[in-house]
Amino acid sequence: MVTYRAATIKDVEELSRLWTEFIEEHDSFVIAQNPRVIPLQKMLPEAPEVHKRFLSAQLNSKDSIAYLAIDGDVIVGYLFAGIRDNIPIYEIKKTGHLYDLYVKKKYRGQRISSRLFAMVTEFFKQKNIKMLSLPVYNDKPDAHAIYKKWGFFDYYIEMRKELE
Repeated sequence: MVTYRAATIKDVEELSRLWTEFIEEHDSFVIAQNPRVIPLQKMLPEAPEVHKRFLSAQLNSKDSIAYLAIDGDVIVGYLFAGIRDNIPIYEIKKTGHLYDLYVKKKYRGQRISSRLFAMVTEFFKQKNIKMLSLPVYNDKPDAHAIYKKWGFFDYYIEMRKELE
């Protein structure tokens, strides 16, 4: 049976391993769909350590949270989110931002991501956040469909061009 809880600093190592699995799966899929992203997806060798420090700092912040899905003693999914300042020209001053959402393949289709999303939604409501945002790649239609099911809408498209 899968249980859920908020992550703590003690979970950083395991979260980092799961994040690496997430990134490897994500990048292999996205690159296969669109090889032009290869230069954009290339990480520094120290990326895992940098991510651990970032995650640790965020978990020590009152404005960030990570929720875990756990089967027995194994973390099988997580959602990492935080509050961001909006550009100061807008009425909405802060937004909730979903950084990462990942569920191991074996556990997909069990509504784990929906449960994690419900938990993070409550966190943002308690913080009086009225708008959520997340990045989604054009080349990941399954993720896009889930987010639309949850009520997200397409806001803008960020385009990139490599200069030669």
